[in-house]
Amino acid sequence: MQPDSQPEELKQAARAALEAANQARQQLAGQAHWSWPRHALVGLQLGAVVASPAFGPYVMIAVLGLVLISTPLVIWFDRRRDGFFVNGYKSGPTRRVAYLMAASGIGLLIGGLALRDRFDWPSAPLVCGVIALLVGTFGSRWWEQVYRRDLDRPA
Repeated sequence: MQPDSQPEELKQAARAALEAANQARQQLAGQAHWSWPRHALVGLQLGAVVASPAFGPYVMIAVLGLVLISTPLVIWFDRRRDGFFVNGYKSGPTRRVAYLMAASGIGLLIGGLALRDRFDWPSAPLVCGVIALLVGTFGSRWWEQVYRRDLDRPA
């Protein structure tokens, strides 16, 4: 091997590594399709937390406990079914979607509590919970689309 050829060999090795990374990303993008029931589960978790104040403090605590317990079960199920789990708060464009969903859930929770307490509307958290269910479901679907688009970009 001549000294002049080393930089060219390194460039070729780097190109090959980048191509392999891009192929792996495309393969993962092809596998990153979750069912509507899986997206609805995210919505159900968010909606349940937002709606729970309508039922009093004990139910709120129970719902929060169920959501906390169900989250690792979802992770386990995804890993078993798909062979992987993708953290929704990973860096990049998906993080913005996740933060927007979280902010929407917090806003709906506060809004439901405010409507219940200031305007004597006891079922306001339920209405906000239904909206949160829709935000969570369609937000999860949107997150998936952003994730696949991000994976389709070359590394």
